[in-house]
Amino acid sequence: MKKSKLYGFDLLRQQTISSVLEVLDDRDAWVMGDTEIEKLLCAAISARIMYGRTEFSDVLNADEESHAQEYFSNPHYRTYLILQPQVQIGNYRVDFVLSAWTSGYVYSAHKRSTTEPYWRKLVIECDGHEYHERTKEQASKDRSRDRDLTNLGFDVFRFTGSELWRDPWECADQLYYWALRGW
Repeated sequence: MKKSKLYGFDLLRQQTISSVLEVLDDRDAWVMGDTEIEKLLCAAISARIMYGRTEFSDVLNADEESHAQEYFSNPHYRTYLILQPQVQIGNYRVDFVLSAWTSGYVYSAHKRSTTEPYWRKLVIECDGHEYHERTKEQASKDRSRDRDLTNLGFDVFRFTGSELWRDPWECADQLYYWALRGW
């Protein structure tokens, strides 16, 4: 059977798909995380912002605190999401903190709404079955930790490894919609 040559929009579609796959295949150069599910989440939110319809310019991976502070202090980066891996917050080390610039009112149960712009921060935990939810004690410890982080002013999203493997784009969508609330 003869393979037909692509032209126009069909060719452009194929070229775009090839380009996206090339970037994703080179993920070791830009994906952060200590575990496979953390790397998958990082790749998913980056791909969601790069290739989905969005108001945000990109996701900046800030693997060092100095990079994050540079992004936070420069107004140019307010249209970006900033993703920091393995952040120490008080006594806790969290998998990621996602920051989104907020220019107006945001509904949040634990923080009063304000008209002053600021960087909202979301703690993201990627829970593998090995360390989370195996026992009631572990589940209770995770819930207590989430409450402590919420009381410190962070929103908290917790994804299971199963959720991330089953539908990484949907998990990234949930992060995107969180960020969009303050847009």
